[in-house]
Amino acid sequence: MDHFIEMEYLKKDFTKGAFQPALYENCVFVDCNFEGVDLSDSKFHECIFKNSNLSNAKLLNVQFQGIEFSQCKLLGLYFNDCKQMLLEFNFRNCKLSHSSFYQMRLDKTKFIQCELEGVDFEETNLSMAVFEQCSLQDARFGGADLRDANFKTSYGISIHPEEVKLKGAIFSNSNIAGLLIHTQIIIED
Repeated sequence: MDHFIEMEYLKKDFTKGAFQPALYENCVFVDCNFEGVDLSDSKFHECIFKNSNLSNAKLLNVQFQGIEFSQCKLLGLYFNDCKQMLLEFNFRNCKLSHSSFYQMRLDKTKFIQCELEGVDFEETNLSMAVFEQCSLQDARFGGADLRDANFKTSYGISIHPEEVKLKGAIFSNSNIAGLLIHTQIIIED
């Protein structure tokens, strides 16, 4: 497997067959297009993806370690196909709608100002995760570990408290109704 260290990829369109599965270490990808590209078996260590499109890319056995996604379009991705060992990534101002993190270990992961609509977090370990100013409309959390997770500034939340671990999770007055919506009670200001 080829090994690329400290490379910078600017405005590269990998949809034209230019992507090479390899170990990418301390690389930066800016304004790149990976839409629908097969990234299987690639390794990304301590890389930054900025303003790039990875929507519908194939992630089978991809290793993400110490990754920062910023202003990226990550729609319809099956992150649960990635290698779980040493998995570590954070997201800032990204669109992740309709992606899946099913049964993953994402404790301490940060989602900052992200669109997470329709995302599958079922049976995922999100303990101590941070969801800051995120849209969580139709996101699914059944069986998830949300202990000590911070949802204080996020919105569109709908969680069945009896189906998840919630001890120490942080919510605000404005989004707490998302924990009661399934009870069919009426909440008035």
